[in-house]
Amino acid sequence: MLTIADAQQKKKKKKPIVITTGDVRESYDVIDIISVNIPHDDLEILKSKLRKKARALKADAVVSVKYLFFRGKIYAYGTAVKLKD
Repeated sequence: MLTIADAQQKKKKKKPIVITTGDVRESYDVIDIISVNIPHDDLEILKSKLRKKARALKADAVVSVKYLFFRGKIYAYGTAVKLKD
């Protein structure tokens, strides 16, 4: 039986969301295309926002990510995917 402490520990262990401009070797199902933008050029914040959107969709990775700088904003978009077991 799962205890409350076990459940809390499990909740703390989030699998990292992979962000890549390429593809991943594993088979996957496409969930959705996601995009984010920020008004400055901090790529770590941009990737963090991509991960947050991907996690909300229960995705394991965001593949084929593209970056674009336009009119003072930086944009990123990619395909959120769920890896097959």
